Amino acid sequence: MPSFIQEFDDGFAVLGWISSSGFAIMNLAGPFASIFVNKFGCRITTLMGGLLLSTGMMLASFANSTTVLFLFLGVLTGIGASLVFLSVPIILSQHFTKHYSTAVGIAYTGCSIGVSVFPLLTTKLISVYGWNGAILLQGALSLNIVLMGMLFKHKPPKHQRKTVSDTKKCENMEINEFQSSFQPLHNNDIHRSRTASDQDCNIQMVVKSDLERSNSNHPNSKHLDVDEDDEVHITSKSRLKPQCTKCPGVLLLCTTPIILFAYITTFLVSISYAAALTHITNQVVLMGFPSQKAALVLSSLGIGGAFGRAFHGWFVDHNLLSASTLYECALLVASAGTLMNPVLNRYFGCVISAVTIGVTVGILYPLFYTIMKQMLGLHQFVTASGLAHFFDGCGVMTGAYMAGLIHDKSGSYQTGIYIFAALFFLAACVFIPVVIMLRRQKVQ
Repeated sequence: MPSFIQEFDDGFAVLGWISSSGFAIMNLAGPFASIFVNKFGCRITTLMGGLLLSTGMMLASFANSTTVLFLFLGVLTGIGASLVFLSVPIILSQHFTKHYSTAVGIAYTGCSIGVSVFPLLTTKLISVYGWNGAILLQGALSLNIVLMGMLFKHKPPKHQRKTVSDTKKCENMEINEFQSSFQPLHNNDIHRSRTASDQDCNIQMVVKSDLERSNSNHPNSKHLDVDEDDEVHITSKSRLKPQCTKCPGVLLLCTTPIILFAYITTFLVSISYAAALTHITNQVVLMGFPSQKAALVLSSLGIGGAFGRAFHGWFVDHNLLSASTLYECALLVASAGTLMNPVLNRYFGCVISAVTIGVTVGILYPLFYTIMKQMLGLHQFVTASGLAHFFDGCGVMTGAYMAGLIHDKSGSYQTGIYIFAALFFLAACVFIPVVIMLRRQKVQ
């Protein structure tokens, strides 16, 4: 951001908003990305996203105004990043069921490592090639996403794999019965001693056909969805208005209204996190420290995030803490860590605050997918993830602009930091109903 301030004279609020626009649109395009994942799969979606992200960054290096910079670095790059970012938890959910929290945490550790490495790399590239050359080279590096996306392998859900094997078994049984119909009559006792698995096969065929006829003849009947963990989720469409069933996102909110509390929580978290991520380097520069030390503060935020993402899953997967309880504790610690910045009011305070925010947000973001999987199961996971990204994007756009606007009006970041600490605490209060609901669900 300091390079943009020197190049473009549009104020802290506008430039802070543009700097975070790529991250914001990455999340705002979540519902759009979920449609692509459902239609084309994770591999094709990741390839398309990697190409868009790289192209947007390369074109942004030629920008001569904030409008052009927003279109390429914000819109095009953000849409590409959204396609890539949403595919990761989806492809992991297909391959990991027992240790899903750990898998997601390790995968998103790469984001935190990037936050810790790229500020120092970008500072060096800007000093050598200018901000235009730095963005161009980073766009070229982003082409590696395409290579990584080629390694994605789709794995069908367990119940679908069982259906295929059961169908083949049923076909073989029908052939055997047809052949045995030509045997003498005294062999009928052999047919009456069929195995239990053959009987189960017939039962599955009858039940499946009965359910299909029931669902087609009775539009108000209940629909049963079985996910990979063999959990049955019943959704009654008779209580929904016709317009609610047309949009998957609206249908999700209508059938599971408690998830709105979780979305509001992630919206508030994104406001505070975007403000810290976008403006903390500029705050350090305004305190009189060189840009290299400012980059180190942002790198410390990324290091803390890598630690939180990598190790939080171990506590959840080993049942030391429930996902919702750990999420609630992380929100409270994030609020306290944000307050360390204005209280200490020096470089050391900025570093401590950045590390604390990095660790807690590193826990919050990947853990949110685990909580959604517990609440909804896999059958609505893609739609729920897309909506979560949308609320994240709204928070990012709001937080980056709000922090810059407060600085433009007051001439300092101190007031804004107190506000963002209060938003973390408010998010903890909003999330309490979700914690209560998940505990009751576990007891039942």
